[in-house]
Amino acid sequence: MRNVFTLILLVGIALAGIAVYVVQNYVGAYQQALARAQSEAQKTVVAAPIETVDVYVAVRNIRYGEEITQEDVRTVKWPKDALPEGVFSTENPLYKEGDALRVALRGIDVNEAILLNKVTEPGATAGLISQLEPGMRGYALRINAITGVAGFLRPHDRVDIYWTATPRVQDVDKDDQEIFQITRLIETGVKIIAVDQDYVADDNGGAPRLASTIVVAVTPTQAATLTLAQSSGSLSTTLIGLDDERTEMVEVSQHALLGLSRDQEKTKAATCSVKSRRGAEVVVTNIPCPEN
Repeated sequence: MRNVFTLILLVGIALAGIAVYVVQNYVGAYQQALARAQSEAQKTVVAAPIETVDVYVAVRNIRYGEEITQEDVRTVKWPKDALPEGVFSTENPLYKEGDALRVALRGIDVNEAILLNKVTEPGATAGLISQLEPGMRGYALRINAITGVAGFLRPHDRVDIYWTATPRVQDVDKDDQEIFQITRLIETGVKIIAVDQDYVADDNGGAPRLASTIVVAVTPTQAATLTLAQSSGSLSTTLIGLDDERTEMVEVSQHALLGLSRDQEKTKAATCSVKSRRGAEVVVTNIPCPEN
């Protein structure tokens, strides 16, 4: 009996070993077939080619006002569907035969693309002339800490310009003058192209020093308006946000600020007096004004 059990046990162990061997061969063959299939699939799949363009980039840090020579740039492959606006490429070269050198209008870092708005026209300087569009003029405005937005004005910012003055309005019927103060928006959305301030290095990346003058780009008519406004009153500026449009007409007078009409202001301000002499002393006495 014992021999029978021993025989059955041996047969079972043999069958189990055969089963394990068969399964291992089957799994191994399956894995090899899968690997071959994946390898063939990778060989047959061809990636879609990306169309590129040769674009000019800087090979060194170029500072404002420096001339850009052929040795300062090189070409790199750039995806054609991701070209920056105003980029120079083999189709739109940085220099054409006979062109003078361009000058950097702002700092350009290594491997940064050379863009049209960062360089001058061939042979032009990096001064204000290069920043004026056709028909525009550069006009200087006097400012201080209050009228210049506390020194935070920067080139390429846009500002509204307000005029404050004390005009004298002649009343032809009563032969007198009405004197009042007024503030009026005279120009809106004016672009700043230069500020006469520099910076002091600190932990915050530079603190502005207050400027005394800004230069704005205006038309000849606007320049005449600002000249007259500066000579007859004071000018102040307000900074416009990036997404803001032009400001609507604004005018505030001293009468409106006090909540009075001009007639009420004149009536309130009108006083009459008589002078009398007491020995060497002159006495002034206020009295009701007679009606006209």
